[in-house]
This record gives sequence, structure tokens and C-alpha cells, in this order.
Amino acid sequence: MLGFGGGSMTSYTPSGARRTGDEYQDLQSAEVLVQWLEQPDVYRWVRLETMDGSLDDIQAEYADGARLLWQVKFGTDAAVEWKWNELLKQEKGNKGDPKPSLLQKWQSSLNKILANGVKVREAALVTNRFAHSSIQNHLSDSGLVDFHRLSDSFQASLAEQLGGPEAAASFFASFHFYFRERSFEALDDSLGVRFQRLGGTPEGWTNLKKNIRLWINHKDKPPPDGTITLADLRAAAQWRIPPRIPQAFAVPKDYVAPELWSEQEVKPRIQSGDDRLIIVTGSPGAGKSTYLSWLVSHLRSADLPVVRHHYFLSTTDPTSRRSDWETAADAIIGQIRSSYPELVKDVGTQNPRPDILRDFLTEAGTRRTGQEPLVVIVDGLDHVWRDIGRENGLQRLFDLLLPVPDGVLVIVGTQDVDITNIPLKLRNLCPRDRWLEIPSLNRADVLRWLEYHKEELKLPEDGHHAGELFSSLVDAFLDVGGGHPLVLHYSLAAALQYGLPVRPDQVRALPSFDPSSRMADYYQVLWQNISPEGHSLLHLLAGFPWAWPPDGLVQCLAQHKDLVLFEKAKCAVRHVLGTSPAGVTAFHESLLAFVRALPEDEHQIAARSLRAQVIDWLTHRAPEYWRWEVRVGRTGQ
Repeated sequence: MLGFGGGSMTSYTPSGARRTGDEYQDLQSAEVLVQWLEQPDVYRWVRLETMDGSLDDIQAEYADGARLLWQVKFGTDAAVEWKWNELLKQEKGNKGDPKPSLLQKWQSSLNKILANGVKVREAALVTNRFAHSSIQNHLSDSGLVDFHRLSDSFQASLAEQLGGPEAAASFFASFHFYFRERSFEALDDSLGVRFQRLGGTPEGWTNLKKNIRLWINHKDKPPPDGTITLADLRAAAQWRIPPRIPQAFAVPKDYVAPELWSEQEVKPRIQSGDDRLIIVTGSPGAGKSTYLSWLVSHLRSADLPVVRHHYFLSTTDPTSRRSDWETAADAIIGQIRSSYPELVKDVGTQNPRPDILRDFLTEAGTRRTGQEPLVVIVDGLDHVWRDIGRENGLQRLFDLLLPVPDGVLVIVGTQDVDITNIPLKLRNLCPRDRWLEIPSLNRADVLRWLEYHKEELKLPEDGHHAGELFSSLVDAFLDVGGGHPLVLHYSLAAALQYGLPVRPDQVRALPSFDPSSRMADYYQVLWQNISPEGHSLLHLLAGFPWAWPPDGLVQCLAQHKDLVLFEKAKCAVRHVLGTSPAGVTAFHESLLAFVRALPEDEHQIAARSLRAQVIDWLTHRAPEYWRWEVRVGRTGQ
């Protein structure tokens, strides 16, 4: 690697010269790697200090299979010129036989690779030292020596070393000499600027150079054999890797989409291009998030580009920090890069930090000019301040999203909450009177929904009578539920829980819901009509909102009390619970929100009082895997 110039005094000590030479090779390696960051498709792999022949300092394979082979030579005094005699010099070995010259070593290594059927695009000497005029005068702009323009006598000398005139001419036609490469300081500065332009951070630049030294010093780094991949490079450069987090809000099989409303209200705004911002709202459980998830599938089936971020998926979603603005921005960037890379070609090489989300959207929008827009859906804004108690992150995200760039449409989903909780920029660009509210289900919709559950109703076998009864049940569910999807689900679950045939009078006896009221009013009626044991069960769910084993709730609460009372309490609230392979929890998070918002800190006090029972249950009565969970929980995780 090191080639020290002679004949001139320098300020380097021997140790300093060696270290600077190593760092110079590091920077030349960094130049290849920075180029790879700039052009992710240029290489398949890169290897450093391969110990494979004399062109081993930097090797890379281009996307087409051709190779790059660089040998780096650093001189402590760049003004000391390379001359032909230095390139042709053959020192004597231990037995007095001449060792190969530099030219012979490079030719031998090049020929060996070519003999294996590998195409070489660029084999080169890279050095900071100048070239003597006897070399420089015969050097092309691309660093190739014109062998045939050399004097006849010198051609003969070269041919003698390199295996004949043809072999010598072939070598010089393919081997580049890059003299007077930038100084150590200039190269370091220019690479740092290029790295920064890609969105790299100072910490990332430092870490990349640290890893380059590691890769050069250890033949098995990165594992398993020292071959650097683009993923290795990006990790070393601390390139942000947008996380792949779940975004598919589950669409139930019995979901009835408001297709007419969607065609009349939403689709025209998407197609017209006049609106770049749409806000869809609805009460808890009205189907807002389900509709937006349905809309994603609908848009994709029409070949419209669409990405999304849901601030909330379910009470059993394990995703951490879903409510952070960085997570939301990362998710949107990641989906655009993976699903629609052609829309972000010009910024696709950038370090995808969340703060440059707008750059990605602007570029994507530019490429959608004259077409239907890129649709960005952000749902569940109300969960941000409910879950983390502040909306600063929400404001930060919408500072990046708004104003919406040309060629982009942003659709926002939120519950109908206190307008002051909505980011000011969002309110100003889309006032409350322009929000689109999810409609309640009409009779035809309720009929379609109940069709999914026809077998569960246990209608009589008499077809005519069954038809009349089914029609009466549709009316009964519509009257009780007011066309509200969540209340309809609760009502059906309550009617079915005893396994008996469902009759209209039974449905009409259930708690009813006024569509003009709030879900909290429905839960308040439920709360007033259940026992203290039922209150404890809901406090337990809201205070410890994991998916409980089927019998876990009652086991935990009835350790020293009447088991029958808690079994009855569970039956009284069974219709608002949900079950999954993970366990039992609230069917809809709005129930937990209601319990947590009870006045006079009722829930907070109850949850604290239940903590000892929960720990005792986890320790002694829970299934084995839950006992493992409590050990983790005691560490604060």
C-alpha cells in the first residue's frame, strides 16, 4: 500500500508516514463506498485489502459482473515524481534472483483475474504523487499510457519485462495510472461534503471510516468473508433504515363499505386535483379507520400509488413508538422507496431521515404531474395526544406534510375531537366545515351486514317465515344501533351470547344508541348497569391492556372472592370484549378510553389497587409463558 517518495525532506516521522498512508488508503476506499451510496446500483460488492495478488487494496464488482481493481500508493512528499525506473525496478531476492517489478506484479494479478473469465473494467494505480514528464507526456486523459508512442528502445525494455510487445501493449491499454490524486486533506473534505449531501451525519461519517479500518484489518469483516454489501455499507454509514411496521388495519369480513358516499364525496376530490387535503372523521367505532383501509385496497386496485400510516391498529399491536412523528415519517418514506422507487429516483440515494420526508413527497409529486396523485393516508390522529399526552410530534409531522406538494393528496383520519387538538396548520388548510364524516349505515347497509351473520341468528326452517323474521331483525338492529357499526356489533354479540335463536323483541330490549350522541354515552349506560365486579374487570382491562388468557381476567380478580360473581360480571360485558389467538381484550379501544377517562381519577386509583393482584396472578396462576413475562416486567420493560 505505501510507496514513500525519496530525495526530499518531509515533516512525517516513520510512524506518522505509515499511519497517514493507511488513512489515505482508507479515504480512497471511502471514495468508492461513497460513490456506491450515491449510485446504489453501481456495485454488487466491494472488498478491501483482499490479499489477492497485487491489485488488492480495493476491489469491487460492478452490476454487470465486471471488476474494479485499485492499488493505492501514498507518498509522504507528493512532489517526488514517479519515474519509469521505479515502476520497472526489480530488487534481488534472498537467492539473488530478481523479484517482480511493480509493473510485473500488476500485470500478473490482472492476467490471473482475466484468465478466470472475469471482465475487468478498471485496473489502476491510485497515488497522490506526481508523474515524471516521461510518463505524463504519454498519458491520456483517462490515465492510459499510449505504449506505441513510446520510443522504440523503451518499448523493447517494457516488452522484455512484460512478456513481449503484444502483452505489454495489452497491459497498458487496460491499466490506468491516476497520478496527482487529491491530497489527504482535500480528499477527506470533499468526501465529507458528498456524504453530507446524501443526508449523512457527522456521526455516520466517523462510523463509516471506523468500519473501513475494521474491514481492512480483518479478512472476515464484515462476516463471513469480508465482502461488503450495500446493506453493510448503509449500516456502517448509519443510514436510516425505515422500519417495516404493520399498517393493515383489519377489515372485518362483515364490513359494509359506504360505497355510494365514497363515490360521491371522496373519489371526486381525489380525481379533480383541486383538493390536496381531505380530512375524514367519525365517532369511535363509526368505521373511519376501516373505511380508510378499504380505500387503500380500492385505490391500489385502480393502480393509484398509495402509502399510509396508522397511529393505532389494535389493542394487541406490539409496535413501539407508533405515535412518534419519526415513526410516521419513516413509515411513509419506507413505503414510497419500496413500493414506488421510480417516483423518488432523484432522492432515493439520500439517507432516508424522517426530517426529509418532504423531499421524498415533492419528488414523487413532481413525477405524478398530469396523473392522479400519490395518496398519503395518515389515520388515528386522536390517538397521539390520548396515548402520549401531547401533540408536538403531530405538529412536526404536518410541518413536513403541509402545504401538500403538487401531485400529492393527503387524506387524514381522526375522530371528531376537540378542534384545538388538531395542528393549527391542518385546521387552517382544511377547516372543520370541510371535513367528511363517515355516514351511518342505512337499512340496506344493515341488511347486507346482517346477511353475513344469517346462520348465527338460527332462523326457522320455514322460508317465508324466516324471511319475514329476518326483515324484522334488520329493523330491530337498525333501531337499536342507529346504524353505528360498533354498536351493531355489540348488539349482535349480546343477542348471540346465550346461543339461542335471535328474535326482534330480544334485540329491542338491548341498550339503544342515538346516532347524534357519543359512544361515551353508550358506555356510560353499560357502566351504570353492571356490578362492581364488572367495574373491576373493565378497570383490569384498561389498566393492564394486554391480551389476557381466556380465564385470566376472572382468575386474577377472584383469588379471594366469590368466583361466581366475577363469572356473572364477565357475562355482562362479554359483548364488548374481543378474542383473538393472542387472548382476550376490549373489542374496541374506545371502551378502554372511556374507562381511563372516568371522573375523579376512579380508574387510576382502581388500577393501582389491582397491581398487587396482577403480580400475584402472573407469578402463581398464569400460564408458564405469562410467568416469564412478569420477570421481564419487573425489570421495568
